[in-house]
Amino acid sequence: MEITGKLFNHQTNELLTEEALSNDNEWRLLRRLHLPDVFNEESSKNLKRGLFVDVETTGLSHQDDEIIELAMLPFDYDSESCEIHQVYNQQAFSKLREPFRPIPEHITQINGITNEMVQGHKIEAEEVEKIVKECVFIIAHNAGFDRPMLEKLFKCFEDKAWSCSVNGVNWKNEGFPSAKLEAIGNHYGWFFDQHRGLADCEAGVAVLAQKLPLSGQRVLESVRNHAMKNYSLIRAIDFPRDKTQLLKARRYRWRPFNLPNGGCWWISTESPEEELKWLEETSMNPRSQFYCTEIPPNKRYSDRIWE
Repeated sequence: MEITGKLFNHQTNELLTEEALSNDNEWRLLRRLHLPDVFNEESSKNLKRGLFVDVETTGLSHQDDEIIELAMLPFDYDSESCEIHQVYNQQAFSKLREPFRPIPEHITQINGITNEMVQGHKIEAEEVEKIVKECVFIIAHNAGFDRPMLEKLFKCFEDKAWSCSVNGVNWKNEGFPSAKLEAIGNHYGWFFDQHRGLADCEAGVAVLAQKLPLSGQRVLESVRNHAMKNYSLIRAIDFPRDKTQLLKARRYRWRPFNLPNGGCWWISTESPEEELKWLEETSMNPRSQFYCTEIPPNKRYSDRIWE
């Protein structure tokens, strides 16, 4: 299908000479991303509504930190081909929120959001629910962080299927040095204003519309398929301390004692039997305890898996 939407204001042949164009191994061109309203002309009636979300916060703790900016960008996609069609730029949502405690200086240095900018601002739940209820699933670039932060404030995010554009693609196997939006965008030839909610959403939707360089699969298809897989929560209690580096290397994370069902190393996996076998063989400690719980689809990336 022909892509009708243009991501850039200036095309390659407007910026480079014919000689340069004939020797494209010697240069890389980066242009500012301009997300179009239309990526592809509609070819079917199998259109579904997706929603890309991003939050800026006062820090990285789900328990202690707060949202200071929420951005949401809805789009329509073909449920069969996973081609993105319409991007609802005019319905994009981007609002600031004043936290209970001042924004730390190092956070302002990252995203440019100051205490003066958020003073007196709040995000109404009704406005958020109006956009969320229209979508069939939600995507974030690091959903494991964004979803718990959003569910603290807005119940409407609890009933939706979620996926993650970081974990939903094997970026390393596709030849990318990093799963950061900046690195992915650079590969596809664009740059954008990082660490502001709406700019990150625009970059995220633009990434979803691309084809992966090695497999040729559409990014959105990979991310959607990731949301449809069955995952389980594995918890390891009393694992030998001298072997915790092995857990970290396998991407286990520590859950502190002060949290519900805390005091354990944990991971979510689509291969629970394999993971439990590895824990048994590696621990070699009769005191170690291992638990496996299936994660319901509507709780993927949610802190509600600990209930």
